[in-house]
Amino acid sequence: MIEISPASGKDVWAMARIVSNAFIGDANTELKYRNQPGQFEKEMAGALLHWLKSPRVAVLKATEDTTVKGWLAWGYRGMDAPKDVKEKNRQDLFEYTQPVAVHSDRIKKLLEASNKDMTNWMEKLMPEGANCRFVVTLSVDPQFQSSGTGQKLLQWGTQDADQAGVFTWVHSSMAATKFYQSAGFEPIGTTTFELDEYRDDDDSRVYGSYTFTYMKRMPLSIK
Repeated sequence: MIEISPASGKDVWAMARIVSNAFIGDANTELKYRNQPGQFEKEMAGALLHWLKSPRVAVLKATEDTTVKGWLAWGYRGMDAPKDVKEKNRQDLFEYTQPVAVHSDRIKKLLEASNKDMTNWMEKLMPEGANCRFVVTLSVDPQFQSSGTGQKLLQWGTQDADQAGVFTWVHSSMAATKFYQSAGFEPIGTTTFELDEYRDDDDSRVYGSYTFTYMKRMPLSIK
């Protein structure tokens, strides 16, 4: 039986490995971290430690028989995350110096463009004074996908949003759009990057187009 519970510092590396494995084959991620094996996992470990400390992010894990199958970082705008979750999130944290990624000028331009796009949407969806929830990250180990793990994690969050009577939004990768649609999220906008425009000259791979979909779910209480 899958159990949803707060994550802690002890779970950081297992969760970082899960998201790294989950994005194998994702063209956007593989282009950005080409020739830097392990860097994405290390950056996710640093991000997880930040979210575990943050008062406005609840970090949950899905476990079965002590195995971490997936995890959710659930963001809060307009209020703090539940105290009981944060008390456990902040256990067993550790100091960590994240290695710096080395990106080419073209990849830096892609990172800048995607970060600018995300910032613009964040300002549009949750300006000063807004009250909502958002999916920071949701990831399931590839070997446990299609087992209901992702649905249970997301359900924890959507029930939280429904109880508060607020909307939720997500910046979805290409592979996850149908998953979020099945949970009641509706597309409200897309941004497409032509990845081959950012490819280095010594990279012969064809990456193609990559579309991020911004999606929004209204609370059941006011639908």
